[in-house]
Amino acid sequence: MRVLFCLFSCLFLFNTLSAQKVEREKRVDSSEFPSLALDYLDKHFEGRRKVKLYQETSTDSITYEAKLKWNKSRYSVEFFSNGQLMDIEKLINFRDIPSFAKEKITQHWKEHFQKYKITRCQEQTSDKGLRYEIEVNGKDKEGRALYEYLFDEKGAFIQKREILLRTTDMTLY
Repeated sequence: MRVLFCLFSCLFLFNTLSAQKVEREKRVDSSEFPSLALDYLDKHFEGRRKVKLYQETSTDSITYEAKLKWNKSRYSVEFFSNGQLMDIEKLINFRDIPSFAKEKITQHWKEHFQKYKITRCQEQTSDKGLRYEIEVNGKDKEGRALYEYLFDEKGAFIQKREILLRTTDMTLY
């Protein structure tokens, strides 16, 4: 019976953690960034400005991310630890999403929140196609929380993760 309880507890904890986003970014120098990733940036983002390089540690992996400005837009280009491209995210306004997808996304939030506010919207391109990664501060019957949503190009829901902020991420005045 104890073994069954422990197994159930572990499965519950794993499912809870997978629905949460816990990441830590650490700024790194170009010498610590995968050379294959730097080559990709040189080839595909010629003329980029304001480049900042990061190592990102999450609960299950280590990735590298370049945040930059290119062609008057802000980008986040993420790479696997071996330097292979993971995805490219472009900061956009929610109003720039095609209306049919935007309506579906908005309807999803209306069904799940009493109130919500979009805090960040990105167009994500990867080998899985075009997606929208959107951060939302939402209020439901359990309270208020910050979430990261992923929708496909047609506005269909893919994933929701609660963003957990470390106490050091918040500034108190």
